Amino acid sequence: MEGSVPSIPGDERQKSGAGGSALPLMPSAETSSGAKPSTAALGTVNTVCAICGMEVDPKIPTVEYRGKTIGFGCRMCPPKFKADPDRYGPLYLKNEVIER
Repeated sequence: MEGSVPSIPGDERQKSGAGGSALPLMPSAETSSGAKPSTAALGTVNTVCAICGMEVDPKIPTVEYRGKTIGFGCRMCPPKFKADPDRYGPLYLKNEVIER
């Protein structure tokens, strides 16, 4: 069948929408119960990156700020944070995203 996406047995993440396109098969940050990981599970004080607004990626190295571990959403954010930690740090501690 043209335009169809083959299914992967046991993978419920793949569903066709009204347009017939499949949802992307991307790793999820959800736990087996379907809940988002907590800051304790991530080992960081934040679950959202203050710079890009994405969920913290546990694969990206963390940094320490005022005795707390900060996590980032993408590889572009740590250099921005390190260039101006006092601008971004308080937002990370409050788990907020910077306003643009």
